[in-house]
Amino acid sequence: MLYRIALPPRTSSILKLSCVLLLTAFLLLADCASPQSPAPSQSPAPSQPPPPDASTYTLHVYTDLVQIPTLVLTQKLRPVPPVPRERFDISLDSGPVFHPTQLQIEGDDPIALAIFVDLSGNARDLKDALASSIQSFAATSLLPHDHVSIFAIDCNMVRTTLNMPAADPAALADSLNAAINSPSLLGPNSAPHCPNSRRLWNDIGTVAQTIADQPGRHVILAITDGVDHKSPLPWETLRRYFIRHSIALFGIAPPLALMAGPLARAQFLEDSFNQLAQTSGGLVLYTYPATLSSNLQHVIDLVRSRYILQFPRPDTGANGLHTITVTVSRSNDFVRTTGISYPARDPALQNAPDTVPSNPSPASFGDRKILTSPH
Repeated sequence: MLYRIALPPRTSSILKLSCVLLLTAFLLLADCASPQSPAPSQSPAPSQPPPPDASTYTLHVYTDLVQIPTLVLTQKLRPVPPVPRERFDISLDSGPVFHPTQLQIEGDDPIALAIFVDLSGNARDLKDALASSIQSFAATSLLPHDHVSIFAIDCNMVRTTLNMPAADPAALADSLNAAINSPSLLGPNSAPHCPNSRRLWNDIGTVAQTIADQPGRHVILAITDGVDHKSPLPWETLRRYFIRHSIALFGIAPPLALMAGPLARAQFLEDSFNQLAQTSGGLVLYTYPATLSSNLQHVIDLVRSRYILQFPRPDTGANGLHTITVTVSRSNDFVRTTGISYPARDPALQNAPDTVPSNPSPASFGDRKILTSPH
């Protein structure tokens, strides 16, 4: 608390006059007592730094707030009315249910977006519609502080843009057209397409690695039929990479009616691509060329409508992959979460005598087995 003391006017004037007289006398004495200026050949003694203050302290700040992007939709995959914070139930490793301490809508948060176009399979039927709608999509759905990377695959992978600001929709359209029309997509024998040699999980993994360390909310928008041909990279390894780096996969695929051949239909009906998208916090939309433009915009609308659930990280817990379950009470809503990663608390720091204790976290782990990272 600060106090202000008011003095009578006469006393205040006397004090002011006394201060002026004392200051003047001090300056005169100092002038009389000062020695002659040193000769040019003499150098003043170098000033020494003051001794360190024993009372100086260093403040260490550590990451403590966990954020979980969460997609909540109706059964028709449309955004639901605003959900109060108290209706979100969170459980870690089947542990006690708790609620987020803070809640916000993602809104205009920066997005690190990778656009991945697979021209080796049936999704190439969407190529022309994609080329004609990408500039409008960039102008209406993306913001100048979003960043975009563009990839295309067929027999080979091509990347034309890396972490490019979305401030120039025309430049993004030129980059995408350069990717999907690049001669480098063809194989050594100039084969038109290489559907039987595709390694979709490997290619998506390459894209994920490219954006994993970029700032912003990580999103991969993959235009593909979702068919993989025995990638060396296991599907489960790719899924866990998405979880650790908080990457959400959204897919745009042709309807099953447009997929040629029984093998393509059989592999896609296994729904591996859709499972990969949903377990990363995204989903797959099926589209004809005529509806591609609206579905591109719908994906970004879904991203920006995600809830960001926040809470202090648990006070205890071992390193490794853990499970997280998020539900909305009293509803049958479609809820998908994007993975998170944060350092575990250091017990030595937490119990140190000079550590300022914080409020206990509402989050705690259950006894469900930890998923160990694959080698």
